[in-house]
Amino acid sequence: MGGHYASPFETTYCCSEYVILFAPVSVYFIKVLMGILTRVNAVAFVEDVPIDMAEWEKVHFESSYVDEKYAMVSTNCFTAAGLYLIVLIFAASQFHLNRRQGRVSL
Repeated sequence: MGGHYASPFETTYCCSEYVILFAPVSVYFIKVLMGILTRVNAVAFVEDVPIDMAEWEKVHFESSYVDEKYAMVSTNCFTAAGLYLIVLIFAASQFHLNRRQGRVSL
């Protein structure tokens, strides 16, 4: 009947290790690749830009409308990258705390 169940402390350090490994990669891909490339209006991301054809027609298909939408997507990417950095800092602090308390050994 008695099996080994992971305590919350055992799963916490596993989660923080995972986040420490993958958050920087996510920040790189979101911030560098998508954020900067959409800021310079890369055509590869045109499907990710929410262009409403009816709204664009009202402004007589001006390029400034598309530029604004690209800038909005770029800002959203930078915001997401910032949130990932906050999560990374939190995970690193939790990992450091667990390591100091002897729950994690490298």
